[in-house]
Amino acid sequence: MAEKRLVIGSGPDALRAAAVLASGGYAVTLLQEGDTPSGLSRPKYPNDAGWMRVTEEAWSRVEAVLGPVVEAPDPMRSVGCRGHRYRLPMKPHHIPRLLSGRVRLPAARSWLQARAKLASSELFGGGQEERTYQDWVARRMGGPAYHHLYRDYAFRRWGWDPADLSSALAQVHHAMPDPGPFQVAGGGYDEVLRSAEKVIIAAGGEILTGVTATGLRVQDGKVIAAVSTAGEHDVSGDVWLALDATTICRLLGDACAEGMRVDASHLPVAMSVVTALRGEVDGLPDELHVLDEGAPFWQVVVPYGIEKTALFHTTILSPDARPPESELIRRCIASAGALGIGEFSEEGAHVEWLPRWMPVWRKNSHARFRRLLRTFGDLGIIGVGRSGAFSAMDPGTEIALVDRLMADPDQTEAHRLILDPPVRIESLDAHITRMIER
Repeated sequence: MAEKRLVIGSGPDALRAAAVLASGGYAVTLLQEGDTPSGLSRPKYPNDAGWMRVTEEAWSRVEAVLGPVVEAPDPMRSVGCRGHRYRLPMKPHHIPRLLSGRVRLPAARSWLQARAKLASSELFGGGQEERTYQDWVARRMGGPAYHHLYRDYAFRRWGWDPADLSSALAQVHHAMPDPGPFQVAGGGYDEVLRSAEKVIIAAGGEILTGVTATGLRVQDGKVIAAVSTAGEHDVSGDVWLALDATTICRLLGDACAEGMRVDASHLPVAMSVVTALRGEVDGLPDELHVLDEGAPFWQVVVPYGIEKTALFHTTILSPDARPPESELIRRCIASAGALGIGEFSEEGAHVEWLPRWMPVWRKNSHARFRRLLRTFGDLGIIGVGRSGAFSAMDPGTEIALVDRLMADPDQTEAHRLILDPPVRIESLDAHITRMIER
């Protein structure tokens, strides 16, 4: 009889983690908080850009879970601002067009001063501490560029004041090129999720939907059972959680030390909202990053293989700020028209709410998260998925992480190898023409 494993989560990343374990020969019980096995109400659309990165080492495991994987063309990325779209990397003469007339001259002066200071620091030494997103951008691009281009975009993308966001976010998304190659699953997005379901069932597992975990029982320093709205579930080996750190600490109850709760409270995970609208998308890039202040979305994606559809991505930090779906749809349609993105209709519109989907890297998040990883590992807890790993991953990377953790449950090492970006001296040369790399 196959060994049993327990996975608890609230979205498609929990389903994929369970399927990876099932493909490794385990009988998996998945406690899915959502009302469907994937936790999605409309799984025909991707939850992010739709592309993934599959390494040669993880390829067989990805195909075992998702079905056939095929190479995809590199996505065309652009930024949109003031009614125009510019393909990345931009031409130097496009940069002034992103700014109003009164800002252009001070922005140019500030940028030149920043570049000169960086060049002198490389020659004569004299580093500068960069703790926040604001520090990182202002040092390279100048203060006006930060205030008029990057700040609002960062706030809309991560739902947090960029003066408190980690400099690692800026490095990853503005300085580290995403070279690909990129892949997509051979089947549709919904077929990929059904494939993961079938893997779990075929291995003797089960998927319980609409189930919320309410507690974790700890004995002799290890989690031995999980309690949910469906009853109590014994834990064999480690328990795999696609849940954020705050929720994990709450489930641990008295077994969670106060220091753990404090660390977890500094690791927020925001709600991501994907609004699918039908309209004419010819001429739109695969990914359009919106720089206009006040736009209700930060990105527009034209999903691979779906005609006349665009996905508008919004981040909401607090569920209490969740607007009615009809209002969100109307706002997206109105803004798309006003910003020159395109004309879209309310007919066939759909909104997908993804709780705990956007990890918000703040100052000191990295150190706090590593401390929690070690403590969770001692308790027999393995964090998977975007919220459990506190990293915005595509499906290929999610699967590679679980595959690695099955072979070696050292989470700190797995994160170092797969998720933690290396700090490179080249990031000092990050240029405003590249703007957004990921």
